[in-house]
Amino acid sequence: MIPTEVAETLPELVPFARAVQARRPDDGTWCEAWTVRDVLIHQTGNAEELARVLGAVFKRHAHIRSDARVTAAW
Repeated sequence: MIPTEVAETLPELVPFARAVQARRPDDGTWCEAWTVRDVLIHQTGNAEELARVLGAVFKRHAHIRSDARVTAAW
């Protein structure tokens, strides 16, 4: 189950998770060469990379406290 706060922040995650759970890992997808497993691995890698990049950005701007100030700094 996806926590409510996460689902509200990432509304596309809930239907994606349901779609993945409703299929077998080796099932095909709209991309002929990709299985459900391939798409899940690809999206997980994207999420990990985004988290790494954002973590570095927020660490660099740790002295800025509010979201509005972080946005303004960009």
